[in-house]
Amino acid sequence: MGVGQGDRVALLLMNGAEFVESFYAIAKIGAVNVPLNWRLVADELEFILADAGATVLVHSVEFAGIAAELRSRGDATAIRHWIQVGGDAADASTVVADYDDLMFIMYTSGTTGLPKGVMHTHDTVMWAMHTVAATTDFRVDDRFLNSLPLFHVAALTPCLSVVYRGLTLVVMRAFDPKRELRERFPEPAD
Repeated sequence: MGVGQGDRVALLLMNGAEFVESFYAIAKIGAVNVPLNWRLVADELEFILADAGATVLVHSVEFAGIAAELRSRGDATAIRHWIQVGGDAADASTVVADYDDLMFIMYTSGTTGLPKGVMHTHDTVMWAMHTVAATTDFRVDDRFLNSLPLFHVAALTPCLSVVYRGLTLVVMRAFDPKRELRERFPEPAD
C-alpha cells in the first residue's frame, strides 16, 4: 500500500494480539502509530485522524460501523486505506526507522479542550522501556496481565517493556474485574 517512513497509521482496535502485532509492524517499517480511543464517537475520531494526518486506519470488526461512518465523510480525514483486521498482512520485513523517527502519537483525553497529540520517538520509547526494566522486578518466567486500554500510554509502555524483555504478555480485550481476579489469583489445584 506504499506505507513508509513517517506515514501515520491509526489503530482502532481492542486490546489483543492484533493491536500488539500491528503496533510493532508499523514501528518496524518506520511508520508512526496513532492508537485511537475506541470509546470516542465519530466526530472525535475524525478530529484526531485529521489532526494526526493518518493515511491508514486499521480497525477490528467491532468498529466496522464507525469506520464505515468515517469513510462516508469523504475528505474529512486523509485516510486512503481502510484495513479491517483479519485480511492479508502486508510485508513488513524492511527496517527503516531510526532513533529520532516518530514511533507513535498518543492523544490526550482533551479534558481542557481538544485532544493533543503527544509525539513519541523510537528513542523515547526505548528509554521508557529501560526505565520500566530498571524499576520493575520482571523475571524470565513472569506473566504480565494487561487489562488497561492500549490506547493509553500507561498500558502501552509496560506492554512494550514486557515484549522487549521476552516475557509472556496476557492481554484482556477490555477490563473484566472477575476475570482479572481469576487471572491474578488462580484457584489452587486440588
